[in-house]
Amino acid sequence: EVQSAGRTTTLQPLERIEVTRDRIVSRTTVLPAPTLLDPVDQRVFRVDDTSAASTSLRWARVDGSSRYRLQIARSGLFGELLLDKSDIRSSNVQIPGLPEGSYYWRVSTFDHKNVESGLSETRKFIVSSSKSRKAADREPPTLAVQDFLPSGHLVIISGRTEPGALLTVDGQSIDVYDDGAFTAVVRMKREGRNEVEIVAQDTAGNETRLKRVVFVESF
Repeated sequence: EVQSAGRTTTLQPLERIEVTRDRIVSRTTVLPAPTLLDPVDQRVFRVDDTSAASTSLRWARVDGSSRYRLQIARSGLFGELLLDKSDIRSSNVQIPGLPEGSYYWRVSTFDHKNVESGLSETRKFIVSSSKSRKAADREPPTLAVQDFLPSGHLVIISGRTEPGALLTVDGQSIDVYDDGAFTAVVRMKREGRNEVEIVAQDTAGNETRLKRVVFVESF
């Protein structure tokens, strides 16, 4: 509820009003904030040459969108923006030559009336040079799948990895318990043959990848 101009107005989800001193001048529906896709939160990019490498950021397209705004900052508070670009027409951008360090990013969208949506969630990624990695940090994390149980279009996966590792299954971030154990329930994308990729990444950027094949039958 918004109290303004001598009256109380109830807003529904994704509604926006503009108010002058004495009256409501417009009431519109705004687009939903984009859903971030890649990279997953806390992803470490290990590159040989930061000046030559590029970082790919991707989000889901929003129906009715005319353009997107991408913001990148060194702090999760976004006090000082490294990038604030509001004329992006695609949902996938390449950011070249980022120096080593941590970065935070978020996205909004504009409709054809130039009304901006709310901001997406904030995600963090890290760029680190392979040259600065110590020899002790070169060992990839352990990754063992203990149960892989297909059930219709779903697969239940449980296993163990290095405590504190970043774990994804088909790009979906999975929680890892303090002892390294994990359990995931993943929906297959299609009938027939599906290839499931499980990726564990430690804090130094080392990765271990496993692939499993699932056949989904139609009835």
